[in-house]
Amino acid sequence: MAKAALDATEIKVLVILTAVAILWVALVIPFISSNPEFLSLNPIFQYFVLNLGIILLSVITIGTVLTVALEHEYSIKAGFINGVTAFLSFSFVIDMWESPYAYDVSGHQAITGAGVTSSVDYMWGYIWTSIFPGVRDTTILFVLVYAVVPILAVLFAALVLSKGRFLKWLNIGGVSAEGMKNDK
Repeated sequence: MAKAALDATEIKVLVILTAVAILWVALVIPFISSNPEFLSLNPIFQYFVLNLGIILLSVITIGTVLTVALEHEYSIKAGFINGVTAFLSFSFVIDMWESPYAYDVSGHQAITGAGVTSSVDYMWGYIWTSIFPGVRDTTILFVLVYAVVPILAVLFAALVLSKGRFLKWLNIGGVSAEGMKNDK
């Protein structure tokens, strides 16, 4: 049976997350976004630190709505997982394809300036070139960043948000689509 409302602990956690997110966006981001020391850090760290407030707001809003819609009740853990998954999916797909692009079709860095090194596409270029140094300044880097990452993000979201139903639909693990009909 579905819970009718959030309990007091869940409300406290959501209020605290909201306060941290607002303070982070209002006080921390303006300070660090132009700080040379911050801009010299690892792009992965920059991306998550710069987006922490937005990630928390996604947990509060999208995570809550998705959790109630998918599970017909709310839990902090499920809300957090659904919110982070939704944020990363939107970021790795929609934000990735929104201009300006960090890399051109030849795999060269296309833009420079403050904030570029904390962008999602720059972060993924950094990750791919760290794993495969030979793709730097090639079209392969462009394809990895702007095609492979969004596809992987959609698959990741489908896996997490479907709680295994996606794997069953793909018939991975020996479960057929017929066996899924009875699984709600």
